[in-house]
Order: sequence, then structure tokens, then C-alpha cells
Amino acid sequence: MAGAEHGNTEADVGEGRMAASEGANGGEYADEGQDGRGDTELFSKSLKIQSKRFYVDVKQNRRGKFIKIAEVSVNRSGKSKVIFTMGVARDFCTKLTSFANFLAQAPKRDEESEESGNLMSESIRGPNNRMYYLDLKENNRGKFLKINQTGTFGRGGRTNIAVPAQGIVDIRNALSEVLEEYGSEEEEVSSDLPASREQRVEQKRFYFDVGSNPRGVYLRISEVTANYRNSITIPKRGWANVRDIIEGAKNFNSADYSFGCNRFGF
Repeated sequence: MAGAEHGNTEADVGEGRMAASEGANGGEYADEGQDGRGDTELFSKSLKIQSKRFYVDVKQNRRGKFIKIAEVSVNRSGKSKVIFTMGVARDFCTKLTSFANFLAQAPKRDEESEESGNLMSESIRGPNNRMYYLDLKENNRGKFLKINQTGTFGRGGRTNIAVPAQGIVDIRNALSEVLEEYGSEEEEVSSDLPASREQRVEQKRFYFDVGSNPRGVYLRISEVTANYRNSITIPKRGWANVRDIIEGAKNFNSADYSFGCNRFGF
């Protein structure tokens, strides 16, 4: 992402403007493995951001409307993409606004500095426990927002796109335009599961996301530092035991501790 803080942005709007070789094949939202032949394209917008082109597409199939953001770089072949529902798009707009506000207040980076890493992180849970992790990062080429999407119910690999910092507002505005034209309150995703929580400890951030799959309810704990992200999942039936271990460890006195003890159930 050379020059991630500089460059011009141009937009092209049209119905089906994306060429077939670069267009959305749609049905990814339906679930992994769908071929998308039943999808109808409702809207397509192209954004040129530095050496990349981003396509914001609205499609519809028997499951409803969904949005795909595809990233195509002139410096490499292929494309990357993330897909989400209209309800998740509203959360994306809110998060992108937070990132834009953060960038507006952040001091300029010293060009001589070698430091890099995460500047700000957020997460969104979509239908079928698909997770979206948004990490604002900085390296020696500038700032950028990396968006990771997991598979449904924790299955499958991740897909991701990287948006240069200057393009965050453009993506947000494109999503706002889509929601105004195609969104509806009926498409908001409802869930009885608790909302995601975040806790910062020293230089780390921990995200607590309660999800469910065919095997039951679970808690995903994600640890995020400047250089990596790691996560574990704990089935609901184990929560009480984990809580008891943490409660015991809370009263830990290093002077009384010796390796190999079973005091806390380890």
C-alpha cells in the first residue's frame, strides 16, 4: 500500500458496471459452497484508491440482500473480498466512522520511526456467527484498515481486504448510500446472545464474543497485540469451571506459588 496516506480517490457508479472478470459471483453470502447463479445484482460502485480499486456491490438472492466489497490491486493478480448482510453494513458504517475520527485526531507518524502495528481494533458479529475483525494498522508505507471475515459457524478459512487509510471514509460513504437506497429495518439482525465485549490489558486487547453453532453456545476470546491475533473458544458447559479457575487465580500470591502445584486446578 505504497503511499497509504496520499493519492486521489475517484468513484464510478452504475448498474453492473463491474466487468465479468472482476464482478461479484454473488452467492458467497448464502454460505460457503454456493455458486451464486441465483443472485441478482442491484447496484455496483467502483472506488479507485491509490493503486487499488474497490467494488461495492449489492446483490440479492433467496436469502435476501447482501453486500460484497471486493479489492483488486493493479500490482498483483486476483482479488480479495468480504461479504455481509445489510444489518451488518450498519455496524460497519458506525465502526468506520470511529476509525475515521481516530485518524483525524492521531498525530502524524515520524518517517524515521521503525515502530508499526495495531493502532485500533474493532469486531462485528454477523448472522451464523460469522465474525468480522477490523484492525487499523501502520507500517513504513502508511496507515491502512485490514478487515478479516471468518466463515459461518467458525468453519472455513478467513478472507480479508486492506483499505488505505484515506479510503475509509469513501467506503463508509458508499455503504451509507447503499443502506439509504436498499436497507430496511426488517433486515436488521436480531440475536438473543450477549453483545461483544472488549477489555484492554497493558499493550493487549481482549475481545469476548458469545456465539452459537449446531453443537451449542460458546465463548470466543481473542487476544490482539500489535503484531498478531490469537483466539480460543470455550463451550458453554465449561464456563463455570473456567470462572472458578480465574477466581482462584485472582487471589494468587506469588510468594506461596511453586511450579507443579494443583492449587488452581491446572
